[in-house]
Amino acid sequence: VKYAGTWGSAQLSGALHQIRSNALFGGEYADSELGWAVSGMVNVNLPMLAEGDALWLAATYADGALGYLGFDPDISVGVASGTVFDAYLGADGDIETGRGWSLAAGVNHYWTPTIRQSLFGSYARVEYGTAAPSADFTEWRIGSNVIWSPVSGLDIGVEALYSNLDPRGIVGADDDDAWEGRLRIQRDF
Repeated sequence: VKYAGTWGSAQLSGALHQIRSNALFGGEYADSELGWAVSGMVNVNLPMLAEGDALWLAATYADGALGYLGFDPDISVGVASGTVFDAYLGADGDIETGRGWSLAAGVNHYWTPTIRQSLFGSYARVEYGTAAPSADFTEWRIGSNVIWSPVSGLDIGVEALYSNLDPRGIVGADDDDAWEGRLRIQRDF
C-alpha cells in the first residue's frame, strides 16, 4: 500500500510464505510454518535545500522470511561470514524460524543541477534459537557517493562504503569490517 503526495510518499508492505522441510524426523516430516515480513518506508522531498533533494527512511521486521531484510543466503564482511537461514529444524524436529529487523536511511542532495551526492546507512540484527546452524549477528553499513550527470541519461560517479559484520555467540568468530570503493559509469537510453 503506497500513498504519494507533493511532500513525498509513504509505503507499507508485507510478505507471507510457507516454510517446509523435506527432512524426516522420527519417521515423519516436520509440519510447515509460515514466514512473514512487514516493511514501512517514508520518502520526504526537501526542495527547500535544493531541487531534487530527498530523505528516505525504511524499517523492516521479518520472522522466517529474512531475505526481506536484504540478505542473500551467504553474508560476509572481510573475514567474518555467516549463512542466513529463514528456518531450521529444532532438536524436537519442529521448524524454528529466524527473526530479524533492519533500519535504513539515506539523503540525496543536489550540489548543482548536474552534481548530486547521497549519504546512506543501515543497521540489521538477526537472531536464532540456541540449536540454530548459524549464529546471531548484527551488520551495519554507511556510505556516500558523488555522481555527475553531464548529459541526460549519463551518470559518472564514485562511491565509498564501510561495513561491519559481528557474528555473535561463536567462539573464535570475531567481527570484521571492510571498505569498498566503486567507480560507476552508467548510460540509460
